Amino acid sequence: MSLSYSERLILANQYAILENLDVRNALLHRSAREIVERGYEYLYDTLNPSVEAEVVPAAIGQEVYDILDMFRAIERSMIDIGRTPSELEANFEGFDPNNARAHFHFCEFVRRSLHYWQDLDKYPTPRTTPHRSCAIAICC
Repeated sequence: MSLSYSERLILANQYAILENLDVRNALLHRSAREIVERGYEYLYDTLNPSVEAEVVPAAIGQEVYDILDMFRAIERSMIDIGRTPSELEANFEGFDPNNARAHFHFCEFVRRSLHYWQDLDKYPTPRTTPHRSCAIAICC
């Protein structure tokens, strides 16, 4: 990651303010301020590890929306003909967090934080990974 001079200046000012407001963590904020003031680019990623270094491209977000809309349409069509998606194994099982990480986390956010596609919550968990379910009903 690289930061422009103006971005570094803004961050340095923010960390200086935090040094005074958050006295318990003043040393942490002072170190962060020095990192951006001196331009220690190698350490930029340590400034806030909760902020992802990579963005999720709009194309992935659109693909997740399209996939969820497709499964919603499948479900409605199945209901219209008197069948259930599970009868034809047409349930959405989610995205694999190991192989489709951006899809998985984007889906999880729009479903759990923004509460989109709530009508797909009724599906049971079809399979689980060692650490987390990939089912739409649980993770995304």
